[in-house]
Amino acid sequence: HHYVPRWLLRRFCHSGETTNYYSKLTHSKGVHGRNIRSIFGGFHTNSIRHRNGHINDSLESGFYQAIDNTGASLVRDALRIIDEGMHPSVRDGESAFIAQLLYNQIKRSKDFQSSINLPLATQALALQGARAIEKHFFPLSEGERQAIFSPASLSEDEDFIRVSVLSMQGEEAIAALTALIPVFLIADGDCKFIASGISVAICEDDFAQHGRQYIMPIDPRVAISLLGNDPDLPSDRVVYLRSESVDDI
Repeated sequence: HHYVPRWLLRRFCHSGETTNYYSKLTHSKGVHGRNIRSIFGGFHTNSIRHRNGHINDSLESGFYQAIDNTGASLVRDALRIIDEGMHPSVRDGESAFIAQLLYNQIKRSKDFQSSINLPLATQALALQGARAIEKHFFPLSEGERQAIFSPASLSEDEDFIRVSVLSMQGEEAIAALTALIPVFLIADGDCKFIASGISVAICEDDFAQHGRQYIMPIDPRVAISLLGNDPDLPSDRVVYLRSESVDDI
């Protein structure tokens, strides 16, 4: 399971599925070529691995896959329009999806997952997460439902707690992101975006001066950003970044 999805990483490949890769953990290797299948992922990180050997990966193969398919299509259309020398626009309904996409990319990140304090996760959290899974994503098996009410089973299982937390969709947080304005940032000249293990950068809003700015690079030339309302933003919601703007980002 890739916390930075492969459809996004492919936009940063220079040959097939090979991209230039650098890790602070192996900095002695410098920048080197890596297949995107081998980076920004882990084995069944979004699955519930049961004690009987059964693996439920419905969060990854169902919910996240649906988001990835729609995200890849939106990005492909936007980049095609930019390649044709025109400005992309956000159509009706896409603002809400972009907010959901960035919200879930933040939660999928390794940093977010490592911040889940499993020892403090209570049975109440497991129950809440189980209900969220059944309401929004996929039905639990009878064995899974029974295990939730067993004091020593899935309610104390690390996989179940983690998937439960990832499954929860914070309605207030998504609504706050939806209220922001989607903007396409286009790198000009020598400016380039990179794909990072943290696929959504959260930083101060140097364009709109209204709180935080969320930036998700979708290509070395282009990023999608969510900004606060600002009358100085171009009406077509496209902002060009030149070399003197790089430090601001």
